[in-house]
Amino acid sequence: MKQTILLASASQANLIPLLESTEGVLAPINQKYCKVFFIEQLEKAHVSSGAQTSKKVSESLDSQVEYEMGVEEYTKSHGIEVETLKKVETETLISESSVADLMVIDLQSAQHKSAPDWLNYLIEFSACPLLLLPGNVDVECLVAAHDASQETVKMMKGFLKLFNEDLRNLPLSLLMSDPESELEMEREKVFIKYLKVYFQNIGAQHLYDEAFPSLFRYVQNECDKPMLIVNTDLGRQILESTEQFETQILEHPIFIFKD
Repeated sequence: MKQTILLASASQANLIPLLESTEGVLAPINQKYCKVFFIEQLEKAHVSSGAQTSKKVSESLDSQVEYEMGVEEYTKSHGIEVETLKKVETETLISESSVADLMVIDLQSAQHKSAPDWLNYLIEFSACPLLLLPGNVDVECLVAAHDASQETVKMMKGFLKLFNEDLRNLPLSLLMSDPESELEMEREKVFIKYLKVYFQNIGAQHLYDEAFPSLFRYVQNECDKPMLIVNTDLGRQILESTEQFETQILEHPIFIFKD
């Protein structure tokens, strides 16, 4: 089995730590092909940096050689193929993500107020699911938002396919919208029964508020180190909210499903 991963790394210096973090959370497979681009490329897009001095050019070349040697050594020892994308344009992002299994986004540079702009850009134009990954990946529970739609079922199937089986041993909290019909009640029962095949410890609770504020309250009060599993709409709401800075929600891994 071969998996194609798009890696949006904060910088060249952070690529190997990002690769190490993905190794810990993604499912181990026979072959992994990673296509890398750098968030600093997005931030500098269409901005002229002016002329460089010969000293800066020399330092840049030295840094590039060091980066390439380090990546080559790491990938050989871990059986990973890595290709660095030379430029990042909207057309490139759409084309590459259309054949990727997952895009992993490095949140190392997401601590300033312009971060949601490029995060929303990546979510908008990506054609594959996304994993927002902070620098320190320490997960003690899983929190998934379920809205009784078929997309949520696909979201959990995608999670099971992409992520390390060890995560299934963690408690899974399923935040569920209140069913509005007998059909939705029956689908909910079947869905929970399906998840119990894979997860050891499941807790389900109905939401009597919108999913967005309920998710924030849960993260604040119930689990210190969660991994969030959400659909695209909820992912956008998280990134566009002011609460993300108050709750520091971007310090936790977030899997955003896109079909």
